Amino acid sequence: YTGLWDFIGQPETRVMGASWKFGGYVDNRGIYTKDMGYGGYFVEDELHWFWAGTGVTEGDQVGQAAGIAGYEADAPPLVPNNFGKLVVDPAASDLPVGIQVLGTTPAATSTTEGHGAIIHFPYGDNGGEVLNCGSVDCSEGLSTDPVWTKAILNVFVNFGAITNALTDYDSDS
Repeated sequence: YTGLWDFIGQPETRVMGASWKFGGYVDNRGIYTKDMGYGGYFVEDELHWFWAGTGVTEGDQVGQAAGIAGYEADAPPLVPNNFGKLVVDPAASDLPVGIQVLGTTPAATSTTEGHGAIIHFPYGDNGGEVLNCGSVDCSEGLSTDPVWTKAILNVFVNFGAITNALTDYDSDS
């Protein structure tokens, strides 16, 4: 529950970089459903290491069939820049410095419009990093979506959990 973080004076955005209060539902409660063409993330910052080797370009939607952006999606406060690209609101407070927006999806509650977002940012003074996919269902595409699987393998490689990623990205054995 988002309110608990705020109650103790430590908004979750300070640690996670994102919050439900800036996001909403995706493919839940009839909001931004898969049948309407939603449920995945639209690629932002295609040159970031997260997307390396996936072949995506800005604006491509990843994971729609699997619903990786559902059923709840979180984000930092996002606003369009002069080119219409969603960026972190420069007036926002309680956010880590250096958040990069890697993917976005429209999201909403019954009363507000928002976004879900995949974000990456440095954390702490010792070279830490956070990658937040901002979704309850982001693991859904791991067995069915080769682009999403490759992006998540990139996370494990970048964070040092594995030394090299599998090469069978299209799951054809």
